[in-house]
Amino acid sequence: DESQAFGFDSGPLAGTVTMAGCGQWPNADPSVLQYNVSKDKWSVVGASLVCAAMGMIYPRVTDPNVLMLVGFVLVTAAYVNVAVGFALWIPELYDTRYRMRGAAVANTLGRLSTAGVQPFVVFLFGWGGVAAVVGVLSAALVVQAIIFALFAIETRQRTLESLAVS
Repeated sequence: DESQAFGFDSGPLAGTVTMAGCGQWPNADPSVLQYNVSKDKWSVVGASLVCAAMGMIYPRVTDPNVLMLVGFVLVTAAYVNVAVGFALWIPELYDTRYRMRGAAVANTLGRLSTAGVQPFVVFLFGWGGVAAVVGVLSAALVVQAIIFALFAIETRQRTLESLAVS
């Protein structure tokens, strides 16, 4: 179980305990369902925009119940983004003989970027506090959504051969 609880000593949530990590579903079924209902690239676009919006709202919430709801939606959208992007969408981009290798390279680069962003977050926090961190990360998610909306290859109902020609 990846859930964690945080206690607050000061601020509007003083004396409360907040659950974190609850947005991760016990399995990826909701992500897969959402992926099957919407088009492939639009799953990533939608999840990115929801993450950006919830990320901007989250640090401004003072009510503990609303905070838990916004946090749940934020973590769920981030989980959908990762599950759909890495597990479902990326492998469909590669020809069968390159699928495992292509997905592995993409996943490795994704994990390296996740590790590399951490020092940048520390820098942003020192420079502008929480507002700078959520502002830059939310802007990056909006840019990601725009890039996917404009340039991502739609893989639904297309053969690998037709994708290779595109």
